[in-house]
Amino acid sequence: LIAFYTFDDEGDPFADSSGQGNDISGTVGVEPTWGSDIGFGDTGAYDFSGGTLTAPIDINAGVIPDMTWGAWVRTNNTSPGLRKIMGHDNGGWDRTIGLDSRNGQFRYTSFTGFGRPVVGNLPGPENTEDWTFIAASYDSAAGTVSVYVDLDASSVADELVAVTETARWNNGQGSFAIGGLRPDNTAELWDGVIDNVFVYNEVLSVDEISALRAELVGMEISDPNIVISRDRPLFGMIRTGIVPETEKRSITIRNTGEDNDLNITEIAITGDDASAYSLTDEAFALAPGEEKIIEITLTTDGVAGDYVASLEIQSDDSDNPTVTIELDTTIELIPPATLLAFYTFDDPNDPFADSSGNGYDLAQGNGVEPSWGADVGFKGSGAHDFTGGTLVAPIDINPGQLPDMSWGAWVRTNNTDPGLRKVMGHDNGGWDRTLGLDSRNGQFRYTSFTGFGRPVVGDLPGPANTEDWTFLAANYNSKDSTVSVYVDLDASTIDDDLVKVTEPARWNNGQDTFAIGGLRPDNTAELWDGAIDNVFVYEGILTDEEMKDLRDRAAIAGEVLRITEVVRNSDNSFTLTWTSNPNAGTTYTVLFSQNLNEPLEFWGDDDDSVATEGETTTHTTGIFEAVDKLFLIVKKND
Repeated sequence: LIAFYTFDDEGDPFADSSGQGNDISGTVGVEPTWGSDIGFGDTGAYDFSGGTLTAPIDINAGVIPDMTWGAWVRTNNTSPGLRKIMGHDNGGWDRTIGLDSRNGQFRYTSFTGFGRPVVGNLPGPENTEDWTFIAASYDSAAGTVSVYVDLDASSVADELVAVTETARWNNGQGSFAIGGLRPDNTAELWDGVIDNVFVYNEVLSVDEISALRAELVGMEISDPNIVISRDRPLFGMIRTGIVPETEKRSITIRNTGEDNDLNITEIAITGDDASAYSLTDEAFALAPGEEKIIEITLTTDGVAGDYVASLEIQSDDSDNPTVTIELDTTIELIPPATLLAFYTFDDPNDPFADSSGNGYDLAQGNGVEPSWGADVGFKGSGAHDFTGGTLVAPIDINPGQLPDMSWGAWVRTNNTDPGLRKVMGHDNGGWDRTLGLDSRNGQFRYTSFTGFGRPVVGDLPGPANTEDWTFLAANYNSKDSTVSVYVDLDASTIDDDLVKVTEPARWNNGQDTFAIGGLRPDNTAELWDGAIDNVFVYEGILTDEEMKDLRDRAAIAGEVLRITEVVRNSDNSFTLTWTSNPNAGTTYTVLFSQNLNEPLEFWGDDDDSVATEGETTTHTTGIFEAVDKLFLIVKKND
């Protein structure tokens, strides 16, 4: 601990309570107002409304490579904006923590050094009453920054929200501001109260930071002590192409006490739709340091809509005898995606042809025309090798035309050096919908632009060699305002999951055609260097399962069987339509039952040889008399 500003000493509120002698050295702008009882726990603190305090500590990475700092804060303003708690910035996205609305949702965050703040699922303030705990750790060896947030620091039962991202640190100023972005002016000022500022010259673990949250301000931890880690929200919005029969989530309950067992006396589900949820456990006990995973299952019976319930956990933790976790769920059906274009490049007579049948044939773009080869593609199929030019697809992928969209390709790179090389894009300078390799704002990786002035980061990988074919895809979800990127570095194997990263996004207007083999259709910026095969474009969102099936089959997503329409006819027959495999010889079986829980082998066969009709297939069943409920299954025959 190299500094701790409690602001509790009325005679010297600038004092460094750590004993290191790093007393506050001055102010900039309107001097913050000290109050003896305005802080966290009614202690001394400063109210910031137009100025900063200056801490005389050089937090540059060359001086303190590893560092953890934080504070307890209360904001007077919940509107999105740029308001910083501490910072030594001099214009280079240096070590800074506070509120920011750039490159994602309005949130408590820290700069990464890559020209943006950390995103993830970091929350923003919900009101102006609660005290929030925020901390950030900078790990020079790992090249990461970790941000920790507890929106309501009055309780320590909840796990900290923690997000770690790749980072680097530029040189900032030799002191830092409390209450603003930088110590030399009044940029991005805090509006509210700050208390208990701490600085460590090491990386604290999440457990150490959790303990610090409770102990540093004299908050005595109960023994036993319940701590619950979980996703927020636990269920929330589920947008899906097929309503799942069940959705499972889990929480982890830990006893962080030192001597006494934690007795969970009751764990129950309450609320209007409590009967739709079930638990794996009832009452139990946890020894000190022990933890237990509790699984919660939502049973939908295939019905979309809203489900309202709460999980109540009662224990003998004297500080938190009852913990309530919201289980509210909204299941919304995503309309089936429609294939707009599919460029297989397999036709030697017309390698620019759109194989989807929709007529979006390609045209030569800018620069050197890509070289077509009958066996240079994925699995020895036809493909184009790009060495200095692009092809142009006549499809307008602007959000006004395609609010929801999925696209991708199989690619092989000739160059594994970091740089900017795009597989597809319609960019016109506004960080528009684009897919490819990028080394900005993080590691060199396959990625897509977010529309916020940077590409998606997360754990997306870059190419490992120049031999493997990679599956690369993205979908753009206008309702959720997200972009999801999918990568499989070696698409020749299908026994692994796709790497998927989702981030907040917005989409600017780009050009009304898009390039294959480059960033944009009107010039040769950020050209691809390598081969591209099987380019696909969908209107709508492909689900995770459909993306994986695309990768697995190296074909159009019609291979994913999904019932898209059911019509009950006047004669009590049913007409079903489903997405299907267009390959000749493909057949399907239609099964029926009045009992969904009946074992599949006892379901009746309506027809066991329905021939495919292309990308969609329609079938009318036999007549079902005097039936008030009927379940139908369509399955593809082997």
